[in-house]
Amino acid sequence: MVAAAGLCGCSHYQYVGVTSDPPGATVYLDGEAVGKTPTELEVGRDGAHTLYLKREGYKPELVLLEHHEANDGIDFLTPADVAKRLSPGPSSDPELERQLKITVDKKPGEN
Repeated sequence: MVAAAGLCGCSHYQYVGVTSDPPGATVYLDGEAVGKTPTELEVGRDGAHTLYLKREGYKPELVLLEHHEANDGIDFLTPADVAKRLSPGPSSDPELERQLKITVDKKPGEN
């Protein structure tokens, strides 16, 4: 009975590995900063999610984790792991950050 209860509890979440090249990008899950790459996130399987990778001096990357219903009753997200090569460029996309409701810490002197 305990083992069955443990299995049911695990099915509500999926672990998603997140890496970037270069490492050290801040990872935002559904608009909330949750760590830096490389990392492994415990993500709810209840619906789709957005991942946003941001690192100073590099273009930000948006990744959609798509929700899929499974025949066995254990829904899943794709991609299961995220690996992004970041390109040099502006490290912010203010319009996208506004749409995703991402609050980014400002450095002293920035507006």
